[in-house]
Amino acid sequence: MHQSLPYFKEMPSFSPPDIRVAFEIIVHKLGLHREKLSALCRYVKETWIESTVWPPERWSVYQRPIRTNNDCEGWHFRLNAKARKNSLPLYVIIRLLHREGTTVTWQMRMLSEGKVLRRRKARQQCMEAALYKLWTQFAAGQRSAYKLLRACSRLYAPTVPTD
Repeated sequence: MHQSLPYFKEMPSFSPPDIRVAFEIIVHKLGLHREKLSALCRYVKETWIESTVWPPERWSVYQRPIRTNNDCEGWHFRLNAKARKNSLPLYVIIRLLHREGTTVTWQMRMLSEGKVLRRRKARQQCMEAALYKLWTQFAAGQRSAYKLLRACSRLYAPTVPTD
């Protein structure tokens, strides 16, 4: 943990303990505005920083290859497509889920042998490569936490010209 660091820009990592320290640094930097934002700060601290249900160890996606539930949503979409209609009778759902379950062992073996990879669109692959490059630069000390977050924000939500 890096409690002695005076500025968020200088924090060398985003591990869960560092997230907690960064939050405290941000709250401290609020200065005169701290009182106006006390309810928000208390909410964030109780809900996301010190929570036993959703602590930073659970929600931080720093250096994780899967950062969304899109894989689960994709499976659910494909399962619905196989079902072809809503409100299926229970026995039809059971048969469909059993058929899906029989492929799990085969899919796990193929994944572990490196024969099957996650399906991703080219755009997503480019974005992921850019993100990993940013993380590598940050880990090597070539990019501050502030610059990492700014670059990530541009990667996920590019700025729109105001002309």
